[in-house]
Amino acid sequence: MKKEVTKYLQEIGRKGGAAGTGEAKARSSEQARAAAYARWGKFKQKTPDTVAFRKPDGTTKIVKQKPNRLSARFSGLLNNLINRSKTLEGITPFGCTQEDLIWHVERQFHTRWGGDAMTWDNRSDWHIHHLIPLATFDKDNIEQMIEANHWSNLQPLWEEDHHIVKRRKTVQERAPYIDRQLWTPRATVIDSDGLTVEIEE
Repeated sequence: MKKEVTKYLQEIGRKGGAAGTGEAKARSSEQARAAAYARWGKFKQKTPDTVAFRKPDGTTKIVKQKPNRLSARFSGLLNNLINRSKTLEGITPFGCTQEDLIWHVERQFHTRWGGDAMTWDNRSDWHIHHLIPLATFDKDNIEQMIEANHWSNLQPLWEEDHHIVKRRKTVQERAPYIDRQLWTPRATVIDSDGLTVEIEE
């Protein structure tokens, strides 16, 4: 599974968008370099965390680079799949097929206070929430990102609710991942606490 996920993630860009060709990436990098040069002068040094530019007056400007985290790539791929802007056959990195992933998100649609119903047409008004917060995982570890983004850990929430819940960083008690990774969405139900529960035979 790890190899398949790595292959998928290689197809999407730094911010989770569509895959870019090597030529496009090189062109983007060259454009960024040219823009930086125009603003600060020539590159002085580059490290994994920062880029230092020498300004025309001889002083140095340190710019912190945004890390290229796996979590951003998972987020981009997730949005592309549920929005149907990208199609993947078979089991996705989220532990189920794309159709089952969409079905799982849709079955959790709900109406917020005031009467607005959650639909695909108001997709910009709601976010995908991680029931076990991403903050509890290593965002640069692929095994942990696979667990964090398992379909059973995903829930649609209105934007305002998502921001409130996300700040709590609480961990909800639930079935262990070693059990949940064997489940399929259509063999489960959502309980009164919003958690995915396997249907007992």
